[in-house]
Amino acid sequence: GNATWTNGAGTSQVEVFFGPAGNAVSVYSGVPIETIAIPGPLDYATTYEWSVVCMNDTCSASAETWSFTTEPDPSLVILFFDDFEAGSGLWNILNNGGTCVWTVYSPPFPNLYTLPCDPNCGSVLSADSDECGSGTTINSSAIISTPLDISLYAQVVLEFDQDFNDFGGPDEGYVEVSNDGGTTWNIVWQQVGVDLRNTHEVVDISAFAALQSSVLIRFRSVQPSWDWWWTIDNVEVIGSGVVPVELTSFAASVNETNVTLNWNTATELNNSGFQVERSTGSSYEVVGFVAGSGTTTEIRNYSFVDKNVASGTYSYRLKQVDFNGTFEYSDVIEVEVLGVKEFALGQNFPNPFNPSTTINFSLAVDSKVSLRIFDVLGQEVATLINGQMAAGSKKVSFDASSINSGVYFYRIDASGVDGQKFSSVKKMILTK
Repeated sequence: GNATWTNGAGTSQVEVFFGPAGNAVSVYSGVPIETIAIPGPLDYATTYEWSVVCMNDTCSASAETWSFTTEPDPSLVILFFDDFEAGSGLWNILNNGGTCVWTVYSPPFPNLYTLPCDPNCGSVLSADSDECGSGTTINSSAIISTPLDISLYAQVVLEFDQDFNDFGGPDEGYVEVSNDGGTTWNIVWQQVGVDLRNTHEVVDISAFAALQSSVLIRFRSVQPSWDWWWTIDNVEVIGSGVVPVELTSFAASVNETNVTLNWNTATELNNSGFQVERSTGSSYEVVGFVAGSGTTTEIRNYSFVDKNVASGTYSYRLKQVDFNGTFEYSDVIEVEVLGVKEFALGQNFPNPFNPSTTINFSLAVDSKVSLRIFDVLGQEVATLINGQMAAGSKKVSFDASSINSGVYFYRIDASGVDGQKFSSVKKMILTK
């Protein structure tokens, strides 16, 4: 954007300063202007300051310092935050063998804590052996009480304000992460025996927390004698690098005229489903849709059968669609459908049946076909097909509601356009 102002009367030269709060530098000095493009790109969640000095031949006058704060990075998600204003309810406080434990203190503080949030820290969590009194020792842990689900994030950062004041201990402070329910703890930050006052710590914990469904974080203080304190505030866990729908395989197989597509995902985020598309070399057509699993980090397997596909070479792809309408295409796979190579008549199913059944058959080439039903005396009771049909796998339903129970026979006669002849008879049983 632009910064805009109005110069004072008589201004012959201006100087403009701009930069992060406390670090503004001169970005323009010259003839009077009243607008300037803000140098960018700017960082997210950062306060910037700018000011203008108007000068003439005898004096100069500085305007007030203006400021603005940029928006938070929209790709970052706050997974946990605690400023301890509501106490220690989000934490399990454990005594590992000392006489004093982590405690929430509110202003006025018992000691001279110095944190970056001063003077507006509000309540803080402190392991303060000095406040607990003479002879105190501390060996205490503060553990997030509810495990964090970070399974959808590839990067994870822990931030906190802190004041580590050592006094001849040496005192020890550790930040640790567990992804196995607290069985194993991994140190991600530590301070031992040396003061570290008034700092805001940013710790990348991705190595132990990213893509994990159950993450615990603990602050562990060890103070072997009556020392001073370790105080923390504004504990925040931030996730980024959201894992999208991750397609790990996509394959096809052909069984005569049926093409079976199989694919699986390792993760899914907001996944409505998969639109199955087929092409013969030109545009794609939609041949089906398979619902997705929404949001999950578990492996999901999917399948779709494209039935009665004519002979030829085909390309298939998946269009993965989110609930908000955004989509992404998979890689393309190709298959060749050779079609039915022989004449055949299958056994009806179900058999015995009441009152309906299905008869499957296949034609090696385009043929004139008749399919008829006979009783045990050889009398025809129904004609199901009598006409020209294209090559391929076929099926037809037979409804026997109007005839009596008993044994029946169905016969197919086919005359192919290439001169081939085919006949076959099979038995069926109607039971009412």
